[in-house]
Amino acid sequence: MGEMSIRSIYPPGVAKEVMEKLRSPDYGGVGKLTSFPIFHRRKDGEMIEGDLSAALIYDEEGKVIASVGIFKDLRERLGIERELQKTQEALLQSEKLAAMGRLTSQIAHELTIPSMEL
Repeated sequence: MGEMSIRSIYPPGVAKEVMEKLRSPDYGGVGKLTSFPIFHRRKDGEMIEGDLSAALIYDEEGKVIASVGIFKDLRERLGIERELQKTQEALLQSEKLAAMGRLTSQIAHELTIPSMEL
């Protein structure tokens, strides 16, 4: 597929952070990165929100010769999650207003003024 520098597709400083995580045992084991939220720059310059999984490739002597990564585009999923959150917030607000209406109705019922006879 060809070679490219990791620095050309990630924002400044991110390539170094990815390589540090790949060399750490805390993110899937040394030589592995199981999941890393990241923005990726397309050839046209558009930034895409996604998730990166990566691994180091070693030669027979155990020397790192390359890295490989898989970037998952999460724009659609994250958009759906944001819409769901907005809908949930609207539903919660609607439930609050309905509860307030029921409470107001009960209070009004308790405060009815008895009719006065003359």
